[in-house]
Parts: sequence; structure tokens; C-alpha cells
Amino acid sequence: MALKIKTISIIGGTGKIGSVFALAFKEKGYDVIVSSRKSEIKPIDATARGDLVIVSVPIGVTEEVIKEIGNYVRKDSVLMDFTSVKTGPCKMMKKFSKSKIIGGHPLFGPGVAIKGESIVLCKVRGETSELKRLFEEIGLKVIEMSAEEHDKEMAIIQCANQFSNIGFGSYLVKERFDLGNKLLTPAMKLKLSVVGRTLSQNPELYPEILLHNPYAKKAINQYIKSLKELNEVVKKGDEKELVSKIEELKKYFGDSSEKARELTNKILNEDI
Repeated sequence: MALKIKTISIIGGTGKIGSVFALAFKEKGYDVIVSSRKSEIKPIDATARGDLVIVSVPIGVTEEVIKEIGNYVRKDSVLMDFTSVKTGPCKMMKKFSKSKIIGGHPLFGPGVAIKGESIVLCKVRGETSELKRLFEEIGLKVIEMSAEEHDKEMAIIQCANQFSNIGFGSYLVKERFDLGNKLLTPAMKLKLSVVGRTLSQNPELYPEILLHNPYAKKAINQYIKSLKELNEVVKKGDEKELVSKIEELKKYFGDSSEKARELTNKILNEDI
């Protein structure tokens, strides 16, 4: 039987991401039911009414919510989550629900306009074609992959990346570095902006990302290993080897280096 989505239930729909999607779906004419700690509608009641049930709560309580509502999702409906880790929640949804199951991860955060951004769909049980059409309808680009593939990629894109930002920020704190230093270069201003963007998010977000992704520790260890190898080159004072390493990196990044330079120049000219 073909899936026909008319009613969308969002568990955690008053949160930052859940509310963004609730509004986007409503604007397209869908019946949206929102359930959260702030709403009168109970999660179980919202779940039973949805053709699509989206769990949009913090990673730390996602599996708990899935256990609570899983049995109430109709067999002909779809259950999906919006967490940035996919293997664990997908296994839990498959275990506690008989419905169609698709893992989801919006690749953007609060404050970013939906149109033109991307969302990952991880097929577990059932087809993704109707959901693909749904998310494309509200302006998203859809990327399909397995839960395991997603988490391996995110271990670098999110975990190692944010570990680096938090680590650099911690280093500045220990050095008691003046963030308003008059000697700040354009590159340092950009670096501080990236770290600042990380710190502007809810502090609880990063422990959840770093501790729940099953591939995070390996990615972070590999990143630290790379730093140690670079440090050895610097300690040896080997200028030739250092130049060689940078040339290797330039070859790897290719045209993206020049594009990044153009983009960052544009940002700097806008007085970040």
C-alpha cells in the first residue's frame, strides 16, 4: 500500500528544530500535531494520529522516547528521528515499532533557512520515495545512505571538527588570551568566529554528539595522531618536510582552497 502523508506528528515539536519543521509543513498545508513537555497533547496520542511521526528530542532521551511511543505508531505509518547519530536510534525504532522506519538527520541547525539545505534519510524498513518528495517539497535536498555510513561520516564532520573547536577554545582559556587582542589577523578572526559559533549552541549538544556516535573516538584519536605527527615535524625544525606536507595538503584540497579564500575574504569584508 502506497504511503499517503496527510498528518505529521512531531514529538518535541516545540524545540528549535522541531518547530522549524512544524512551521514548514503547516505552510504546505499538512495537518501538524505537536507534542512536547510544553503541549497539552500527550506523545502517545500524537503518535497514534500521525501518518509520519518524527522524534525531534535531544539525543540523550531519543531512545527513551522511542521506547515510549514505538508501539503506538500505526503499522502503515512512518516513524523517524531527527538526531545527528543514526545507528542507535534506528536499531531502537526497528526493535520497538512495527511501522515503516526511516532515520533522519537535518544537516543544519536553528536559525538557518530550510530552503537549499540538506537532510539525510537512512532506510531501515519501508521505502523512502514519499518522504523524499515531502522534504523536497519544503525546499530540502535529500541524501540517502545507511545509518552506519552516516555515523562514520559524521564522526569526522561533526565529532572531530567540534572536538577541534572546543579544544582550541580550551587552549585560549588556559593561555588567558585576550579575545579583543589588537593584533588579531584575518585568519584568527575567522578561527575565533568558528569557535564562537560552536559555543553559541546549547552546551548539552556537544557531549551528546561526541559520546553517542559509535565512531567518534576513533575519528578523534586519528585527528590527535595527525596533530602529533605535525608537531614532530615542527619540533625537528624540518622546514623542507613542513613545506612538503603543506604542498601535499594543497594538492588534496585543490580548487576548494581558492574558493575558500574567496569566501572568507567576502566574510571578512563584511566585518565579522
